[in-house]
Amino acid sequence: MAVLVFHDAKGTLDLYLHGSGPMLLTIVGSGSVNIHIEGDCTGLVTLNIIGTGEVIIYVPMGQSPPQIIRGGEYTIVYYDPEEEAEKDES
Repeated sequence: MAVLVFHDAKGTLDLYLHGSGPMLLTIVGSGSVNIHIEGDCTGLVTLNIIGTGEVIIYVPMGQSPPQIIRGGEYTIVYYDPEEEAEKDES
């Protein structure tokens, strides 16, 4: 699957990735984008970051980070899915 994400607005756009197929996301614009790679997202994820906005990528611990093409401003944050589930239950 290939998706073009264009975000120039104020605020943050949150994208949640699920599934097993390969994904290519091209991110354009000056808005902030959070990409949440869920634990069931087992396919290759490739990000083509062209925009000037900040991209934060959330990756479950133990899972491979996405491939980055080009390389606008981005941060990779690793999280423990079990801790997140406990927070949600509280």
